[in-house]
Amino acid sequence: MSAAKPVLPRWATLDAWLALLGLILALRFVLRDFERYRRVVDSEQGLVENLTVAFALLAAALCLAIVRRRRRLPQRWLGPWFLLCALGCALFAGEESSWGQHWFGWSSPQWFAERNRQGETNLHNLGKYSTQRLPKLLLTAGIVGGGLALPLWRRARRRSAPASLWLPGDATVPLAGLVLLTRLLERLRTWLHLKHTFPWDIHFKETNEMLMAGFFAVYALAALVRSNAEGRAISGPGCGRPAGKESGAGCGDRRSGRSPRPAGLGNGRSLLSRS
Repeated sequence: MSAAKPVLPRWATLDAWLALLGLILALRFVLRDFERYRRVVDSEQGLVENLTVAFALLAAALCLAIVRRRRRLPQRWLGPWFLLCALGCALFAGEESSWGQHWFGWSSPQWFAERNRQGETNLHNLGKYSTQRLPKLLLTAGIVGGGLALPLWRRARRRSAPASLWLPGDATVPLAGLVLLTRLLERLRTWLHLKHTFPWDIHFKETNEMLMAGFFAVYALAALVRSNAEGRAISGPGCGRPAGKESGAGCGDRRSGRSPRPAGLGNGRSLLSRS
């Protein structure tokens, strides 16, 4: 009898993220005064910014949980990879909150005050031109390519699971699609000069960054679920027995990375449409 295929919790599904976006859009119609809307939703201490930091910190914690289980991972290099992801997500959270300045309100050190475009304690606003543009462009390309195009191509080829744990699976498709959508909306409002026209005065840039942080959280959660499934598959019945007893046929070779095919995350439909 095959084991039940693991699925993700409801907060990681498409319905939950669409509901969150719907809330953000609805608040713009409820809070018709733009300054009030910006203070509640789009400011440095608003809903979107705080959710961005929360999702990035959650992603970092989930990546560290995978690193703690590194001995159960099928390839040795996956431990350093997810450690790097954890550090990147922690950097993301720190930069978004200006390392706590938005919450605690300290004054920026003189060096940052003179060089930062917004006078904040962060790196991505240094210099005359934002150093945020190239990293964000590369991240967006990676999210859309790896989190949207690759899983859809894999599904078209009827391949149920990624070949390696570091590759995104079907669970990332909703977030990657929403990252692409909000990026296009942000570009559209700029090209058509709609930044000051209701309701296009919503800062899709901040919403886009929130969804990127959400993508990393779902990616890390999906990898953690798959790593647990692979660990059980590698252990199998009979593994871990005392020396001198025959090991079960389900044991994999952790050191060489050979293991039974991962259980996957269930079919894509259950992840994308579960409510």
